[in-house]
Amino acid sequence: MQITASTVSLTVDDVAASQRFFTSHLGYAEQAVAEGVDITMPLREEPWGERLFQIKDPNGVVIQFVEWATPSTPPTPSDPA
Repeated sequence: MQITASTVSLTVDDVAASQRFFTSHLGYAEQAVAEGVDITMPLREEPWGERLFQIKDPNGVVIQFVEWATPSTPPTPSDPA
């Protein structure tokens, strides 16, 4: 078996605060970019209630920060009873 990619998913209480901490406090704009870190998915909310953003570190490891929230609209059943 040869592993070609790695992803780490971290569940957090407040993904927006995590993004602010990463981009502001850790100096993303200066230090992280210079060291090869990329934001590969900006903060977004999925219809099923997942809020997330993800980065890729200089070694190619994808790190995803996830918060589970109540979806803004409930899913519609695909097979009505």
